[in-house]
Amino acid sequence: MKFCKLLSMVAIAVLALGITAGVANADGSDPKGTVHSPVAPGTPGVGIAFQLDPFGPIAPGGGTGLCTFANNEEDCTVKNLSGFNWTDIEVVLGAPVGGSLDCSDITLGSDLFTQTSCADSTGGVTLSFLGVSYSPGAQSFIETANLLAGNCPSPSANCLTGGQIEQLLQTTNPQGYQPYCSSDASGGQGGTPGVLAGCDVEFSFGIGADGGNWPLGTTFSASAPEPSTISLMGMGLFAMLFLGNFYKKSQTQN
Repeated sequence: MKFCKLLSMVAIAVLALGITAGVANADGSDPKGTVHSPVAPGTPGVGIAFQLDPFGPIAPGGGTGLCTFANNEEDCTVKNLSGFNWTDIEVVLGAPVGGSLDCSDITLGSDLFTQTSCADSTGGVTLSFLGVSYSPGAQSFIETANLLAGNCPSPSANCLTGGQIEQLLQTTNPQGYQPYCSSDASGGQGGTPGVLAGCDVEFSFGIGADGGNWPLGTTFSASAPEPSTISLMGMGLFAMLFLGNFYKKSQTQN
């Protein structure tokens, strides 16, 4: 008899847990955020830090001009005109008054970066998209651009960074450069390139797998850390060594 009562209590507890889990999944608390190759490039340019529109319908004549809101999803597409390749992006989210955000409720994805992570902070969360793996073609563009930038006779306003040279390539030779803006996963040829200088990136915030969505009014502040001077020098030296070895091989073959 006692054993039957024990089984009944266990069954009730399991049922209660199932109901609780069902309620948790039905409360609309699991939104999705992705950073990916855009469908339609040719968008407003931004530097290494920029604001996106708060989540929700955009009032006529308002907003940043970077985002659209339709079917309960916000899409924001920007062009990287910072003069640097973005190998990671952080998006700081602020929850509106009366709303709340928690990393355990958020699903992330990206075809431009190899890793995603979320960190809880006071009043909101920080989403991180990081890690790149360049295709040989994209790596060649980057190395060549940094070598040209490294040959600048002296630091001055007339000298361009490697990223600024890449932006010029995007303007003067889009057929050659544009394929490297997108990842292999989305039909491009860049590998998993992050956001190369002069290229576009799309931020999408919307409904998660369980039907949950972002609280209306959620704010999005994005930034892409600027590479250090030492890193840029290292890339320039690597490019010189690469091209030097290539020159020696060609001389040997001749």
